[in-house]
Amino acid sequence: MTLQELTGQESGIVIYPNRETIVCNWSSLEENELPRVLNGLAVIGYPEEDEVFEGAESADTEDFRTSFPDEMNVIWDENGDLKSIADGTYYWKDDFRATIYTLRNGTVIIAPPLWN
Repeated sequence: MTLQELTGQESGIVIYPNRETIVCNWSSLEENELPRVLNGLAVIGYPEEDEVFEGAESADTEDFRTSFPDEMNVIWDENGDLKSIADGTYYWKDDFRATIYTLRNGTVIIAPPLWN
């Protein structure tokens, strides 16, 4: 399974257990890959354990910001989405709906439907 197949969309926010956060388009990732940043230059698919998405738990939320950890280390956000959320210039104004996926390894995937 791919991240796009899991979420039904091509982009969103990935928060790893160490709080490293990547905001990206994941449509090019292959089976069992999660996005990683290569030398600060590009997002690539990185192979994870077999069936990394198996058993993922999902829940819908009206405000995905409640899923953010207290501190995040944003290592990729090419379009400045998280900055726009923080400074009030978020494109979709007050629509923070999303499906939150939690993987077995503790990685959290936030998939806002308007980000497709």
